[in-house]
Amino acid sequence: MVSFGRQAEALKRKEALLFQRWGGERPTDGLVSPEYYVRSKPRVVFLMKETNGKVDLTDFLRNGGRWQTWNNVVRWSRLLRNGFAVPLRKITDEDRRNELLHLAIVNIKKTPGGARASKSELRHAVMHDYGLLRDQLELYQPDVIVCCGQDVTDLLPEIIDVRPANDAQKILHLSWSDTSSKGVAIPFYHPACRRNKVALLNELKHLVETNKLIKLWR
Repeated sequence: MVSFGRQAEALKRKEALLFQRWGGERPTDGLVSPEYYVRSKPRVVFLMKETNGKVDLTDFLRNGGRWQTWNNVVRWSRLLRNGFAVPLRKITDEDRRNELLHLAIVNIKKTPGGARASKSELRHAVMHDYGLLRDQLELYQPDVIVCCGQDVTDLLPEIIDVRPANDAQKILHLSWSDTSSKGVAIPFYHPACRRNKVALLNELKHLVETNKLIKLWR
């Protein structure tokens, strides 16, 4: 069995080679910490639209990001990784740093934009970078993809093969081409949306419990 350290090194190397294929400016999304990601169960990817501004996203997140977007990501990640909703106490900078290390963040549109990317811009990015986006998700082989917003959910089937679940919750099942590993995609909100944080967490908890998702990766 390959050690976690070797898994992390291999993943880091393959990610760097993938990003070299992108052309233009190197993407700065992806694994926040390969060493933490390979040890996580489940492995969680947050699929988003684009980054706001010219920052190295993974470096930004290793330093805790900003509470306005990333506090909700921390709450949702804790629920998915721990199997229950943790108390909604104040999230500190250290809390964010520690939790974000376990994640991979994938932006559909790799070039920075404004506060809101149009769906046509996102579809153009998918058409232009389809193979690379697919390879990025295949590389990470997450157990869970959280689709952050309706536009992202709509475009996911144009990147990877997904199969709708036979339930009312619209959970999507996915499998990876070169392994027997399987996962799920959860259509959800963007973490910066203007909805009550408690209501959002309870809605995600309901999705997880109704679809018995925890048993898929425990």
